[in-house]
Parts: sequence; structure tokens; C-alpha cells
Amino acid sequence: ANTLWAFATLGLQPGSSLVSALITRSVVVQKDFNPQDIANTFWALASLGVQPGKQLEDALNQQAIVVQHEFNSQNIANLLWALATLGLLPNKQLVSALTAQALVRKDLNPQDISNSLWAFTTLGIQPDTKLVAMMTDAWIVSGNFKSQDIGNMLWAACFLSIHSPTAACQLIRVLAPHHNTITLDDIQKCNFHYLNQLHQFFVACGVDESLRTGLPVSILALKETLGPACHQAFVNEDTKPSKSQQQVSQTLRGMGLFVTDEARCPRSGYSIDMMVHTNHSADDSGMRMQQSCNTLKMSNGWAIEFDGPWHFLECREPNGATLIKRHHLQLLGYSLISIPYWEWDNLKKGAGEREEYLWSRIKAYADVNEDTDILKATPSEVPTMATGIAGTLAYPSEDDGYGSSEQSQLLPPGQLKRLSCQQQQHQCWPNQELQQQQQYQSYPPQQVQQTQIAQHHRFLDMLQLQHQLQWQHQQDMHAQLQWQHKREVEKQRHIAQQYHRQGQQQCLPI
Repeated sequence: ANTLWAFATLGLQPGSSLVSALITRSVVVQKDFNPQDIANTFWALASLGVQPGKQLEDALNQQAIVVQHEFNSQNIANLLWALATLGLLPNKQLVSALTAQALVRKDLNPQDISNSLWAFTTLGIQPDTKLVAMMTDAWIVSGNFKSQDIGNMLWAACFLSIHSPTAACQLIRVLAPHHNTITLDDIQKCNFHYLNQLHQFFVACGVDESLRTGLPVSILALKETLGPACHQAFVNEDTKPSKSQQQVSQTLRGMGLFVTDEARCPRSGYSIDMMVHTNHSADDSGMRMQQSCNTLKMSNGWAIEFDGPWHFLECREPNGATLIKRHHLQLLGYSLISIPYWEWDNLKKGAGEREEYLWSRIKAYADVNEDTDILKATPSEVPTMATGIAGTLAYPSEDDGYGSSEQSQLLPPGQLKRLSCQQQQHQCWPNQELQQQQQYQSYPPQQVQQTQIAQHHRFLDMLQLQHQLQWQHQQDMHAQLQWQHKREVEKQRHIAQQYHRQGQQQCLPI
């Protein structure tokens, strides 16, 4: 433990053979490890970026449970931070033991509290509400606050709001008096992951009703001050799709679905890997389309996320950032389907197996949401279901400019077909509104108002997305016209130069 700690503290990377020997020896002498040895070993490996291996991980976790009553607050915080940094999910017994010991010690300093809550959030573990309350009380009596600690705590509150909104609101209220600790200068110096965490918190303040209703004024002011900078850094992230993600997108297109890659959610700034929002090639009748509109209950279409290794812990459980993103997208009305990378990589290269897998994921989503109409469908009916998705969206009418003859001339045939499908879908709106009104009669007035507000937000998001797609297409058409004009000018210049050379040759003396 001391050897690894020394290497990590000095910033020296030991050779792989030495690390392997130290890990092997640690497994042999595991029963001699005290809490500080366990915490230091994991902390050193995390700082060096070296995975301990399953054997050492299990051995030290078991030893930590044996000596749990000897842990102090710093040992607990360091161990949790190291496990989170390594992406190692501790078993429930160890989490319970560390939680019980932390409640007994009650001497956590601000950095210990910040690191512990950050670790719980990164690992996707909802901490015990008693532990959060104890940490909140300890934070109040502390006096040494840093911007990194405040940011970690706000991100933890964002994750807590998923299952413990009361604890999250209490934590935010405690942090509110210290909001001035984070400044724009701090934001410019922080790394990308820290900015991502703040951005997710600000998104939660806008889409999570449990947080938005009780936000202190100082936190709202912090959002107005730092929110734009965090949002800009978030959307500027390189979102180049992987080869596997491109394969998923191509397979979906082969199934007759229209897919938008890396669609940016206008309200949250999240990049959605693949957005299935309308049918591109299937020629279905208007009646069948209306039936799909009425039966398929998906508000903003299928948001399909291809989750690579960085979305998961070592045990292939989703990490905290991924869970927060999924929660936000669901609050925004997206029907989210996740494709784990290992399941896709295990498929054969044949298109048939891939299509069958994607269809099974769609059916699995429908099964969870008890949508029997999707469960009864067959893979050949997937395009019809996709058209039904578009039917649940509030598209602008022809008078709004999306169906005008002038703008239609700018669109390729595929998009003209989609616009005609959207116009046909207006016919089913009165029936949908009648069904919604009948359903609202059984709701309390407050729930009806919240539902209507959520529908209005989804309408605004989809309207902005439509405008973005229209603007992008016009930009592409303009660039193509410029390129064609440039080629024509160069061609005429080349012809003129040829005539000029021929004239000079005729004037030369024989």
C-alpha cells in the first residue's frame, strides 16, 4: 500500500511488472490491511489509472467489511472516490458498512462530503437519506468552501432529485448562500467534466419540476450567470459517431425508418445519437397512418442512444452521468431506447440479425411501457409505427410556412413526402384532443395543468428542431448552388483562355 501510494503521490508511473507483483502480493496479505491501507491502495491505483483486477478488488472489499468499524471519515471518502474513479461498483454490503460508519463518525469535512457525494453520483448509487441529512448538517457548520466542492455537490443534488427530491432540495438550499464561490473565472479554468456536471445541474433546474419549484433566488442567479458558458462548452463537445453507432443508424434506415444522427435537443443541449422522428420511404395509406397515430403513445419519437464503454462502470452498469441524461430526456418527453455496445458487438455482421435485435429492443421498450399495440406488431410494421410517432407531434400547419409552395421547391423529394405525411396527420388531431379532454376529466386540476405545460414544452422543442432542420437544408442548398456557380465560372474562364491561346497561335509568324 505504501509503495503504490508513494508512486502516485510523486506522480511516477511504475512498470507493469512491478504493479503486477504488488497486486499479487496484496492479495496474499489482504488480512493484514487496515482501513488506511485499503483506502491508500485503491486511491493510488485510481491516481495511476491502473485497474486492480477482480481478485484484488474482491479481496480488499471483503477485508474492508471486516475492519469497517476502524474506518475514519477520510478513509471512507478516499475509498469511495477511488472506486468511483476506477469505475468499480462496490457491493451493497460494503456500501451499507461505509454508510453506517460515516453516520457514527460525523466528522466529515467539506472535501470529504464533496468527494463522497460525487462518488455516489458517479457510481449511480442513491445514498441513504440519513447520510445526506448528516452531510448537509456537517456542511452548514463548516467554513472552508471551494468552487470544486460546490460544483460536485450541485451535481450530486441533480442525481438525488431522481429518487430523493426532498433531500436534493435541502442540499441546494444549504449551498445557496455560497453560490458566489463559483465565478466565471473558475469556469474558464475548469476541465470539461466539471462544466458538464454544472450543465446537467442547470438542465435539471429547468426540466425537473421537483427542483424548479423550490430553487432559491441565488441559485437562479447562478444559472443565469454561468449557465450560458456551461451550455456553450457542452454543445461544443466533439460528437463524432463511432463505427458501431454508424452501423446501428444504417440498420435502422434499412428497416425503412428515417434517422437523424446526432440530433441536438434544443432545450437541454443533449446530443441524441439517433432520432427516429418520421417515416422516409414507406408508402402507407392515410387510414393506416391515423391508426398508428392513435395507438402509438410516444411523445417526441424514439431517441436511440448507442451507449459506448464510457457510459458504463466496469460491471457494465450505467454510470451517474448516463442515468442523469436518461432521466432528463424522459422528462422532456423522449421515448428513450438504449443500445449497449457489448450487445451490438456480439451480433453477427448480417443485417437480418441486427434488424431483429433492434426490433426486440423496441418491443422491450413497449413491454415496459405496457404498449400492447407495439407488442402485437411485426418487424415489417416498424415503418408504420415510426410514422405514428410523427403523428403524436404538433407539427406546424401549411400556413406556418412548412407546407408553402416556395419552401417546398427547396426540399428534396424525400422531405416533400414527409411534409405531405405530416399534413395528413393533422386530420387525426381532433380525435386526439377529444381523447385527451376525456382523460383530463379524471385528473386533478393541478395535474391537468402540469400535463398541459409539459405538452407545450414538447411542442416548442419539436418546433425548434423542425426550424433547425429546415434552416440546415437551406444552408446546404445554398452551398450547393454556390459550388455549381463556381464550377460554371471556372468552366467559362477555361473556355475563354483556350480561345485566347488559339488566337495568339494564329497571329504567330510562320
